[in-house]
Amino acid sequence: MLGSRSVRAALLAATALAILAGPRPAWSQVAGTEGIKQGERFANAGGQTVRALVEAEGQIQATLDAYNALVTKPTTDAKGDYRKLLKKLGDAKEKIAAVRPKLDGMNVEGEAYFKVWGSQVANIGDAGLKTRGEERIASTRKEYDGILATLREASAALQPFLKDLTDQINFLGSDLRPEALASLKGDAEKLNAKGKTLFEHTDTAVANSNTFFAPLRAK
Repeated sequence: MLGSRSVRAALLAATALAILAGPRPAWSQVAGTEGIKQGERFANAGGQTVRALVEAEGQIQATLDAYNALVTKPTTDAKGDYRKLLKKLGDAKEKIAAVRPKLDGMNVEGEAYFKVWGSQVANIGDAGLKTRGEERIASTRKEYDGILATLREASAALQPFLKDLTDQINFLGSDLRPEALASLKGDAEKLNAKGKTLFEHTDTAVANSNTFFAPLRAK
């Protein structure tokens, strides 16, 4: 026959097993550091997207600069300069094409981040804290939606601008005589004005994105 201490120990053990086997209380279901880790993955994907956009913008600017030099400055090697310009144009097209996949990957990580965050808030027992957590998620998601929209707009705007630049470059494809180059000066001025606005919008999208992702980045 078991002594009182043995009986008490057996009851405690049985109670512990029952607790472990039963539903876990909300406070014990917190996702630990997964929210922080997913936030870092989200920020990393955001950083890759921003870098891809900056590189695309930079390559378009380099192509535009080369085009401007060909059209506005005397050259003793128009054919050689034109070939270099075509190389820059090809690089610009590749850089633009690289932005969209980065945007899609960033959004996947973003959805995962908000899912983890939502799970953590759902497990908060205090009604007031839970409500505040839900409000924080809603406001952050709204901010992110704005960031995503501006990045997509900036990315989408690169393609038509490059198409306009390509048209002017193609105009010179079989005619690099001085009068042909000079005839494009007015078109080049209009294109550069468009480029100035485009680059300003892109830079704003990049700055806002960096501000949003900064708190999520790994230290």
